[in-house]
Amino acid sequence: MARDVAAFTRRCEICAKNKDSTRAPPGLLHPLEIPDGRFNTWTIDFVTDLPLSCGYNAFLTAVDKLTKYVVATPCTLREGQLTAAATADLFFEAVVSKFGVPKSIVSDRDPRFTAALWQQLWARLGTRLRLASAYHPQTDGQTERAHRTIEQALRCLMSEQRAPPSDWATWLPCVTLAINNTVADATGTSPNSLVLGHQIATPVDHALDVSALNLSASDLAERMVQVTAAARDAVARAAARAAHYANQHRRELEFGEGDRVLLATRNLRLLGSPKFR
Repeated sequence: MARDVAAFTRRCEICAKNKDSTRAPPGLLHPLEIPDGRFNTWTIDFVTDLPLSCGYNAFLTAVDKLTKYVVATPCTLREGQLTAAATADLFFEAVVSKFGVPKSIVSDRDPRFTAALWQQLWARLGTRLRLASAYHPQTDGQTERAHRTIEQALRCLMSEQRAPPSDWATWLPCVTLAINNTVADATGTSPNSLVLGHQIATPVDHALDVSALNLSASDLAERMVQVTAAARDAVARAAARAAHYANQHRRELEFGEGDRVLLATRNLRLLGSPKFR
């Protein structure tokens, strides 16, 4: 009888719709593939609702998936001012003009990134757009991490300098310089080392009278190949490690075409009290 009751309950549609699940979240974490070279894949997103600074109230963050090189460009987000076309111009100025047309771009489903103009533009240029699924931040978690780092650094810097929050646009270049000159956990080296072949001199280095690294052309070329290959291996190991730990709290679940499933309504805006969704 116990087996019959359990089997009947599992097939009960009312129970499946209304009882809370205590099982691990379905679906394993599958990290995006590692790019073959530098600047092939960029993840992009906006930081918005900032205090007005030098006429800007937001900035666009773009992070190269292989080298972790960060580009942060201030912009103004007001109704009708930053359209898909203006976003494309901003990305071309900040990224494409310096690093070329990427093979793929990872972003969330911001209306600017789902607009027909944005889609058609990158289709003409041969760039694949990879839009994150709703409520699955691991897809573009790289830019979210960069956002947190930039915001924390800005808060600490302005707090130490006793600068008003409206000065964030003035300090943004200093923060991105520091981030790109700092060793990244995923690659084991700094973004500037992967992009330029060596650490760049900062005002602190000159203040401490630290001599810059001097390499010949052949040494520099060999070093660039070695560090890029090492960075790709390090990023692959980091992605595998993240998937391993994330999947300890998930369960594998596969669906086939035509399968009937129940849709969770937790994140759907429905009428009525959320207690009875």
